[in-house]
Amino acid sequence: MKNIPKPALILSCLGLIPFFIFSVFQITQLGSARQQPFLLNNSELDKLLLAYGATILSFMAGTHWGFATKSSGIVSVKAYLSSVIPTLLVFLIIPEHFFSVSHNIKLSLVLLLIGFLGILLFDVHHWKEKLAPQWWLSLRVPMTLMVVTLLLVGISV
Repeated sequence: MKNIPKPALILSCLGLIPFFIFSVFQITQLGSARQQPFLLNNSELDKLLLAYGATILSFMAGTHWGFATKSSGIVSVKAYLSSVIPTLLVFLIIPEHFFSVSHNIKLSLVLLLIGFLGILLFDVHHWKEKLAPQWWLSLRVPMTLMVVTLLLVGISV
């Protein structure tokens, strides 16, 4: 994680906190929600995990718009597409609306996880095209692995 600007590293690490809270807290609550009604139940934590994850995935996709502006031709087309496709995915995986492809929160979390892995593949591609800063993958790979791990925890509970 060398050469990553400190603000980017600090804010990225802070951004992991809600993922941690919304997924790991589900493990600590198993069987306790009835005795302690002030706690969020696992279903509510799943919804929060999905909402926060969807927001972050859309944010990460938005960074690719910046990459696109630094390129031209087919390279820029790929970068513009990688900035829009994840956001469309997010819209389609949010349950409880007409266009949703999933009305199951756990399936939506799985699709969100796939979205994070997909955006990482685009990150690698854009880094190889020299559109992303040199330190980009040093930040994105560990952060994505943490997000995917925490999503797996939330999915499995």
